[in-house]
Amino acid sequence: MQSLYDLGVLYRLRISKWSFRANNTQNEFDVDQTFVTTRAISSWGKKLLLPKSRADLFVNNEQKARNVLRKYGYPFEVADAYFIPWGNVESVNNELEEIQEKFYALLEELVKDYPNLREAWVLDHHEVPTSCYPSESDLMSRFKFKWHAYKIQGGDKAIPTDVEEALSEKQAYDLVRENVQTEMSSAIAEFVNDYIGSFRGEIAKFCEHVAENRGALHGKSVNAIIDKIDRFKSMNIFGDDEIASQLSSLKEQLIDAKSLNLRHDTSASVATAIAQSCKVLHDEVADVVKKAEITSQIQRRIILD
Repeated sequence: MQSLYDLGVLYRLRISKWSFRANNTQNEFDVDQTFVTTRAISSWGKKLLLPKSRADLFVNNEQKARNVLRKYGYPFEVADAYFIPWGNVESVNNELEEIQEKFYALLEELVKDYPNLREAWVLDHHEVPTSCYPSESDLMSRFKFKWHAYKIQGGDKAIPTDVEEALSEKQAYDLVRENVQTEMSSAIAEFVNDYIGSFRGEIAKFCEHVAENRGALHGKSVNAIIDKIDRFKSMNIFGDDEIASQLSSLKEQLIDAKSLNLRHDTSASVATAIAQSCKVLHDEVADVVKKAEITSQIQRRIILD
């Protein structure tokens, strides 16, 4: 038996930022209550407090961080986290640290420019109340960038204070632990099924594309498929060795063909060989019975620590 923690760890980002906006109120509009009632108005929208371009810098920074988890991991939805194989952890940490450093550099620059930005914005938009703006110290507190990595387990044990409480708490704890472990076991089984299905689905998709084009691929398509093969290799935590072996062979074929024009008649034999490899691989990953068998085997093997 094997714990999922032996294969990887969960990552969860904790990023917060000021919205650069404030809510509008009815008092800011020249309308009476009849206007509101007859139109069933429930919200007055928001107003920008600084140029949107400054807000977008932080939005884009957060998106880059989330893309790192998508690149190196797979969603573990029950924990609102990403499962990262141990082989990818160092890369995730290095890239997140770089993005985090940029985040706080952006914040430092914003705080430095904040008084002038605010003054210029209010000058151009003179009806924006100055009370909408946070102070410089409060502004700093609205930005955070951190992440947590943690193992999948059933929960912490309660510590009783006396014998009587020990009995009642033990019963309650056993019930809670049983429920938590049942829920987590179910989540892990679902995760394994989705994980295997997702990667096999990606392989089947690009194999179909190659077969449909009879191996006559553009150079960009060849590079994209090689990238997908490399991603499968880094994410193959469950030891899907047969598929991994076929993918390695296909990658060698693609690398050898990179210097050729696969869409030209002179390369037809190479293109045909690549298409044939993809057809065999597609039939393997698309086999529902085999997929169910390997999924079931892995689900039985993976347990909570």
